[in-house]
Amino acid sequence: MKISISDRLFDWGLSVPLNASALFILLNITPVFGQIVPDATLPNPSQVSIEGNTYTLDGGTEAGTNLFHSFDSFSVLTGTEAFFNNAASIENILTRVTGGNISNIDGLIRANGTANLFLINPNGIVFGNNARLDIGGSFLGTTAESVLFDSGEAFSATQPRRTPLLTVTVPVGLQLGPRSGNIQVNGAGHGFTSQDTPLSDILLANGFPFQGQSLVRTDRHVGLEVLPGQTLALLGGSVDLPGGILTAEGGRVEVGAVENGIVTLSPISAGWQFNYEGVAGFRDIRFSQAATADTSGTGAGSMQIAGRDITFADGSLALIQTTGSQDGGRLSVRASGLLEALGSTPDPLSMVIGGIESQTIAEGSAASVEVSANRLVVRGGSRVGSRTYSGGNAGSVRVTVTDAIELRNVSPLNPLLTPEIFNHILGSGDGGNIEISARTLSFTDGASVTAGTFGSGRGGNVTVDVAESIEIMGGSPINPIDASSIESFSFAGGASGNVEVSARNLRVIDGAGINTPTLGSGRGGNVTVNVVESIDLVGISPINASVAANINSLAVGSGDSGNVSISTQNLRVMEGAQITAGTFDKGRGGDVTIEVAESLELFGLAPFNPDLTSTLSVTPRTASINSISLGSGDGGNIRISARNVRFADGGQISASSTASGRGGNVTLDAAESIEAVGASPLDSFIRSGITSSGLSTGDGGTVTIHTSRLMLRDGGAVSTNTFGRGNAGTIAIDSTASIEVQGGVPGENVFSAVESAATPLPDSFGTTTGLSGDSGNVTISTPQLSIANGGRVSALNEGSGLGGTVRINSGEIVRLDRNAGITASTLSGEGGNVVLAASSLQLTDQSQIGAEAGGTGNGGNITIAADTIALLEGSRINANALEGQGGNIEIATRGLFVSPESSITASSQLGVDGIVAVTEPEIDTSSALVSLSEDPIDPTTQVVSACSVARENSFVVTGNGGLPPDPINDFLRGQTVWVDLRDFFDLEGENSFEVDENRDGDRSEKGQSQGEALTDATNSELVEANGWRIDANGDVELVSYQSRKVAFIPSECLWKR
Repeated sequence: MKISISDRLFDWGLSVPLNASALFILLNITPVFGQIVPDATLPNPSQVSIEGNTYTLDGGTEAGTNLFHSFDSFSVLTGTEAFFNNAASIENILTRVTGGNISNIDGLIRANGTANLFLINPNGIVFGNNARLDIGGSFLGTTAESVLFDSGEAFSATQPRRTPLLTVTVPVGLQLGPRSGNIQVNGAGHGFTSQDTPLSDILLANGFPFQGQSLVRTDRHVGLEVLPGQTLALLGGSVDLPGGILTAEGGRVEVGAVENGIVTLSPISAGWQFNYEGVAGFRDIRFSQAATADTSGTGAGSMQIAGRDITFADGSLALIQTTGSQDGGRLSVRASGLLEALGSTPDPLSMVIGGIESQTIAEGSAASVEVSANRLVVRGGSRVGSRTYSGGNAGSVRVTVTDAIELRNVSPLNPLLTPEIFNHILGSGDGGNIEISARTLSFTDGASVTAGTFGSGRGGNVTVDVAESIEIMGGSPINPIDASSIESFSFAGGASGNVEVSARNLRVIDGAGINTPTLGSGRGGNVTVNVVESIDLVGISPINASVAANINSLAVGSGDSGNVSISTQNLRVMEGAQITAGTFDKGRGGDVTIEVAESLELFGLAPFNPDLTSTLSVTPRTASINSISLGSGDGGNIRISARNVRFADGGQISASSTASGRGGNVTLDAAESIEAVGASPLDSFIRSGITSSGLSTGDGGTVTIHTSRLMLRDGGAVSTNTFGRGNAGTIAIDSTASIEVQGGVPGENVFSAVESAATPLPDSFGTTTGLSGDSGNVTISTPQLSIANGGRVSALNEGSGLGGTVRINSGEIVRLDRNAGITASTLSGEGGNVVLAASSLQLTDQSQIGAEAGGTGNGGNITIAADTIALLEGSRINANALEGQGGNIEIATRGLFVSPESSITASSQLGVDGIVAVTEPEIDTSSALVSLSEDPIDPTTQVVSACSVARENSFVVTGNGGLPPDPINDFLRGQTVWVDLRDFFDLEGENSFEVDENRDGDRSEKGQSQGEALTDATNSELVEANGWRIDANGDVELVSYQSRKVAFIPSECLWKR
């Protein structure tokens, strides 16, 4: 039997008096028949008829392909069905609710054909656990006030019109306001379980954490679902989904929480696309209790979730899984406030980690993931990312956050699961890129941003752009190898992608890292870090002493490692932290390039934790910048520039080769100073400074330093070493001001040094075999070189190889004091050479310059050129040999001072002595002459005889001693000229005659030849001096020379007497 509710109510209203009994009956049947009640606002009103549990909805007003329904109330109770009996030609069914009731949907909503269904109730919509959809097109449930059309008409639920609707156009927008109600979708949760792949088991067994989950729906809970390729959309005020399920297989899911504004919509092949540019404000969206929004399918699925604060809790998911050959679409989550992904489902055996994820398990690519928010928090093991398990490519991941991103806290049910933003490959497909931008970024508890490949596909790139600070701290509290990180990795044949990080400040702490490792044949990616102000790398993992804070690119397999490039104003590497590019196999190690505008500091030993000694490595770690070759591949080069560089506590810049690969070169440019102080407190042989070494057949790299001042103190060193058959690298230091090499490690036989050495390492039996490599050369150029307190500049070889050459060029002075040394010695090979040029060379207190050879090797040669050389207090210059020939010593100097206890020797105990030759450098006497700027002046032509000075007058000359070479530009230097002032007699009369008075007072008259002096010891009258002479005692006398000619005396001089 079919009942028309509108007709029945009309009949009751006309023929039955509404007495108390009738009213009671009417009120009691309203809950049964009154859940779907039409209003009278349309030209052709909606009609509702009931047959069993089915509500058939006929009538309504058609306008072209649009069908309009209007109801006073609209709810579908549990076990009931609302059937829209539309014509097949209808494309859009627009249903509004104009009364004041919420729509409760816990039954089935069905429609004919492929029509799209719009359910509009501004009061709110609640979908129960049993709510279902059976429609051929898309479904839009909204609490908007009205639907807008491009004709300007509006189908309003808050201001319904009785005028006919003339528009036949498609809807173009939704108008929501402050009174728009909320939407709630209840359900039993998604029913997914996480299925590990065999690859994940292998990786976990080998100690590498893998957090992949291939999701399988073991308990299908339907929820709200549209046909494949259609749109399921919920747009209202706040949207809450406790266990709710939204499914559009290969189609589109849209969830929007709008406070006020217009959401535009446009038709697409998968239904509808929504745009929120006209929205003034948003409200909150919450997925909880394993809720899910899912557009997985054969391909092209897409999703958009837009709100203010958006939460995914309890294993809830926004998921697109590609299962066919078509590529996935786009998964977009946009939060104007906080976006939060929290935790996993409660069952630890079938635990599903919540978050935002796209996957592909077929040939089609996974959907791209786009996340934007004011603040993003991912915690409790949740994840945001994309993954491929097949030949399809992973989708790109883009995270754009206005304020802060925080990744923290492991899963409470499985502490091995850490929060993550990821892009992973477990098949042959390539990974997508990760792009992150924010004001601040913070990772803790093993959280990570990772792009990696476990298969043959290439890993994606990671780009992190942060306006202010990045902090990457610590690791998993129970997993010793799971550290917080930003990384792109390759664990198989695929190459890893690049990592690029930019920020104002960066802190990497307690074992965290930024790295691009490759464990297979794939090439490691490059690491580029650009920081405006400062970078701090500090400390080791609290539970694993072998995991240090790092910026690394490592090739553990056969692939090449990537390069590491860092640019900042200040860089501090402390407490065991490391910057490394290295290869562990036949791949080539990458280069390390660091540009620091101000200071670079490497200091601090990793804190020692005795609780770790029973299970983990306790090898002391010092702060370091490294290029490593542990296999046949060559190590990369290190290039560093800074204003000031400081090493302490064993901090190092190191390039090393432990096998057949060649060690990398080290180049350090410091505009002002380099200071290396001390050694590691736990291992004094780990000296602060710069080193390049080869431990086997591979040659060590070179070390090149340019700076103003270089200071090596208390064991600090610049060194190149070989410990095997490879050769040690060369050292070249150019200092524009000074170099100091002083002191050693207190209580240890370890001294500050600039050295290239071939030194044996004891094997398991304590013997030292196989050392045949040559020492490298050492070249130093500096105005001032000071070596003291055991300091060394040396080219040492303790094996059978050749000694190197030490070459020093000093424009001013070289000082060696208190057992200091410049040596090029060998144990059995040919001695090295020492070539030294300086203005002054000083050796005091047992200091040495040596080129000695042990065994059958010949002593090396020593060549010294210096203006002055002083060997004092037991110092020595030696070119001695044991069995071979003594070396030659050639010294060119103007002054050689050797104290009795000091020596210069070139001897051989069992062979032929060498030659010691001391020569004076040739002097070009003309080189010291200075051309006068004018012709010499005859003073007699310039001095005029004047009147005698007779009363109360004096003449004092105070000079500087000697005559200047240049009478114009130079002044007399040194001691003042002492003047012997004597009394001269008076010229009496007008006759010009010369009087000589001896020291006894006798006076005689005699004619004087020109050029002789006239003096008078008794006469108090002074005469004007016009010359000077030096007497037998060496005193300078001022004298008055008279010629034989009669001098004319002006008459005015006579009366003045």
